[in-house]
Amino acid sequence: NVQAMCDSFRRFSFVSVKAGGACHDSTAFAQSWLGVLLREGKFPAGFYIMGDAAYASHLNLLVPWPGRALSCVKDSFNFWQSHARINIECAFGILVRKWLILSRGIECELEDAHMIIRACFLLHNFLLYDGEIVDNEADIQRDGGCSLQPTFASECHTQPHLDDHRAVRSRGLKGLVYLDLLTKDLRDAGMLRPGKTAADYSVFE
Repeated sequence: NVQAMCDSFRRFSFVSVKAGGACHDSTAFAQSWLGVLLREGKFPAGFYIMGDAAYASHLNLLVPWPGRALSCVKDSFNFWQSHARINIECAFGILVRKWLILSRGIECELEDAHMIIRACFLLHNFLLYDGEIVDNEADIQRDGGCSLQPTFASECHTQPHLDDHRAVRSRGLKGLVYLDLLTKDLRDAGMLRPGKTAADYSVFE
């Protein structure tokens, strides 16, 4: 289970290869260094990670509103959230098309697979950084903070069997309250889904 984050230029800024493939995404993320950073409240205020529905809502991790019959405002929020999140989907697509070893099963010992995966991510960034490899994992972990520069932090020590697979998969009260506030900000800014008006929805909040 590879957890990764990229910037708007589709350059990977965080990669974690710690959990086995059968591990749920939210559990794998909770065990990662970045997941711990979020839980401890050390992620810089005013910055957000866009995640899909597999993750739990957090003050700094924005996920889509669940359900189908959504109000005008929530549907619009999901559109813009997806619009930002598409960068990670594209980044993974570029990665797999460029390094074909990732498009099929990696035939090696499990404890060695992380080195191949990490190399592919670094080479991806190498090309997008015009030949400069930036890997500041040691600096970030030593300082105990979170770099907001377009750098690459990784923790690629595979743990095939996590000691603790328990993770809070609920969306969390604080996360939902904050998500609701941001959704209302979107409404106040008039940012509806393009091509839609309030009349197109059965419910308007």
